[in-house]
Amino acid sequence: MRNQRNNKGFSSVEVIIACVVLSLGLLPVFGMMSAGTRQSHFSEYSLFAAPRAKRILETYLTFNYRYFENMDETQELDIEDVVNGSEPPMPKEYLAKLDQDGYKETAEWKDLGNGLGRISVTIEWTFPADGEKRAGKPHRFVLKRLISRPDLSMSTDLEWAQSNIS
Repeated sequence: MRNQRNNKGFSSVEVIIACVVLSLGLLPVFGMMSAGTRQSHFSEYSLFAAPRAKRILETYLTFNYRYFENMDETQELDIEDVVNGSEPPMPKEYLAKLDQDGYKETAEWKDLGNGLGRISVTIEWTFPADGEKRAGKPHRFVLKRLISRPDLSMSTDLEWAQSNIS
């Protein structure tokens, strides 16, 4: 009679090969999960930055154009003029996750000539986990709006270059 061997299990080589194939398949999944987490952090902070920038900008838009007429061609605006300094820009638990001095708000006036100007509000933040990947570049939310003299109409012949608006 023949001696037949009936294997009903897996050999250790088969188990090792299956583990290697499974781990190679899971690496991209874990990479996507970590990228998604980073993106959600950016989105969370954008949710606070967008209305904050809009509030600052809209307050400046209530100012009369004459307020800006005597300013330099490009000048940084004092945000304390329009926002209560004791009011935090976002909840404290979100500020605590940022780098020391990792949150900054700036507003800028740029005279485009012929009675037009642009106000830009920029909100920047950095996370301690950003590290070398971003090489010190902060995350940024920028909101820009044009402002004009009240007597300026769209039918007026405006002589300014398209590059001045961007």
